[in-house]
Amino acid sequence: MKFPLTVRHRSHTAKIYGKSARDKTYRTSWYAGGKRVQRSFRKLSDARAAALAALKQIAQGQTDAAALSPKEVRDLRLAQNALRELDVQLLDAITEYTTAKRFMPTQSLETAARAWQENVSDIQSVPIKQVALEYLADKKGMLGTRTHREEEHRLKRVYNVLQMDMCDLSKKALELFFSDELGRLGGKTRNHFRQSMRQLFMFAVRRDYLPKQHRLDEVLVKEPSGEAAPEIIKPSEFEDLLSTATTELRPYIALAGFTGARRSEILRMTWRDVWRVQDHVELEAEKTKTQKRRHVPIQPVLFEWLKPYRRKQGAIWKRTNGAFNYALVTLMKKCNLKGHNLLRHSYASYRLAQIHDAPKVAYELGNSPEKLFSNYNKLVSPQEADAWFSIMPSDAAEKTIAAA
Repeated sequence: MKFPLTVRHRSHTAKIYGKSARDKTYRTSWYAGGKRVQRSFRKLSDARAAALAALKQIAQGQTDAAALSPKEVRDLRLAQNALRELDVQLLDAITEYTTAKRFMPTQSLETAARAWQENVSDIQSVPIKQVALEYLADKKGMLGTRTHREEEHRLKRVYNVLQMDMCDLSKKALELFFSDELGRLGGKTRNHFRQSMRQLFMFAVRRDYLPKQHRLDEVLVKEPSGEAAPEIIKPSEFEDLLSTATTELRPYIALAGFTGARRSEILRMTWRDVWRVQDHVELEAEKTKTQKRRHVPIQPVLFEWLKPYRRKQGAIWKRTNGAFNYALVTLMKKCNLKGHNLLRHSYASYRLAQIHDAPKVAYELGNSPEKLFSNYNKLVSPQEADAWFSIMPSDAAEKTIAAA
């Protein structure tokens, strides 16, 4: 038999070369897609069959398949069988694999899949609006009425703009919300939004609406707010407030100015909170903004202002919030004063100057020592603090108030 042999199919040909002294195999070759393909076989019959099969594939337009080695053909079939069990096409699998590897070239897809299973697989697709409403319902009764209303107002603005599922929220979308939607607001207001959203995200993680490793908090870094020093009043102005206040409103003025309690906290208090713990006003957890119990010393000056009310029972302020606001605004006008939280800010300033103990004063206020020290340090002198805590009532103000 004379080599090379020629195998033909239609207009296509392949060559089979005889055994060489070196490897004792028959070599076949043909051209597929402009490239020469060579294969080796121990039997001549196998070489003929392979060459003919390749030529038939080329004639049918399957040039790429004709260029595959037997091992590559076996691997291809195994891959197709494995994907058939998952109802996935080979091309779809390859496309997905190559896309994934571009994002994580040094890690296996198994590693990514396990991370996904741990962090994302149980995450539910729930609209941000629904998450916010569930969060607000969960906080009902845990937050003060005013705080809850403010939280509701901020989150409503969030979910009206970010109309998507919580699990689809990206850092980019969050950044655009702060720059475009909240761009004209002051730094302090935007920080309030950041705090509300941090709480919302923690709630979403607990409910499996957001993966634990979401990284959205990276956008919620507090920005410098450029706040001016808190407004405070002079001891003489405080004395004017106390002496001008009605009998009904005076306990609020005294408690605010001599304990630093928030307006909302005092309006929830009862006379039992004032007298139950010896020498301390007790603010129960459910009545404070931070939901933490705290005790504030009843200084001698506060005791003197509240002593006429020892027989009183029930709420410190018995009428509506509207009636309170009207009474307070009227008093402020009479005393030519304007501003918000003047008495709380003033107490913080004078108390810090009095005892020089930021952590203690922060505890009394239900605030952080860092914020207290940065905002109130050195606003007033120790002499002015002595004057503040020496404002004693006149004889007329010391008359006992009848129990009600």
